Amino acid sequence: VLSFLGMAVISQIAVGQQAIPSPTELESRLAKTPNDADAHYELGLTRAMKVEPRSKDRDKLREMSDGSDADVDSALTHLERATHLAPKELKYGNAYRMMCIKFRQIDRGIKFLEKSVEDIEKANQDIPELRLNLALAYVDKMPSSDIGIVTQARLSTKSIRQLDEVLAKQPDSWAGTYALGMNHLYWPKALRHAPKSIEAFQRCLAIQEKIIKETGEPKPHFVRGYLGLGDAYVKDKKFEEAREIWRSAEAYFPDDPGLKQRLALTDDKTLGKFVDKARGLGVVVNT
Repeated sequence: VLSFLGMAVISQIAVGQQAIPSPTELESRLAKTPNDADAHYELGLTRAMKVEPRSKDRDKLREMSDGSDADVDSALTHLERATHLAPKELKYGNAYRMMCIKFRQIDRGIKFLEKSVEDIEKANQDIPELRLNLALAYVDKMPSSDIGIVTQARLSTKSIRQLDEVLAKQPDSWAGTYALGMNHLYWPKALRHAPKSIEAFQRCLAIQEKIIKETGEPKPHFVRGYLGLGDAYVKDKKFEEAREIWRSAEAYFPDDPGLKQRLALTDDKTLGKFVDKARGLGVVVNT
């Protein structure tokens, strides 16, 4: 959801498609203006780009402790500072979460975002952008192989609670609505989360259609709403409804590989197995 937008920015910086000051220049800026959120953000990203994960094995990566690598700790600290200084700037918190995932520091990310939300609540304020990133941080943790379904359920409940708060303030939030649909989508069919996922994704598509009418064209990430709704229909054994949604999406996204892949599966049983595998609790969710 957010990483689709946030990681695009990070990727551009990494490959030099976007001008970014050197670490020395950014440190000089911060020496003069220590509360420059954007400088903290950019410095955090440049520090993060210097560090590669220690192992390709997801579980081994998760074992890296806070502060075990100076560049990792520095990167995350600067991104935390940026998020603290400008909590309404969605990209700061999103980039922070992405780096926490990359360096297997998800627990650190959750702890920081929980404290940030707690602080704004104590100040009788509400910042939906912070809540949204906290909700997604809980989802980031859910695929961990050692936490079990009970802990996954608790994380999901915490995530949904934050998303409900976001949507109470911003009912037309595409990101919040999409995240709610995704939260329900990955649960086993037997637990009957599919109807709630369908309801959220239907609202998501309604928001998309409103934006398309206003702007005249869909945003690239809107295809995810169609994919999500179709997959939720499949989990609810409504196969034809799923295919109708995907076919309607082809008018906007005729070359999307996800749509083509699903529509090529004409056998319901095969399609069901595909969605179960792609949308299961142990699958890392692209947040």
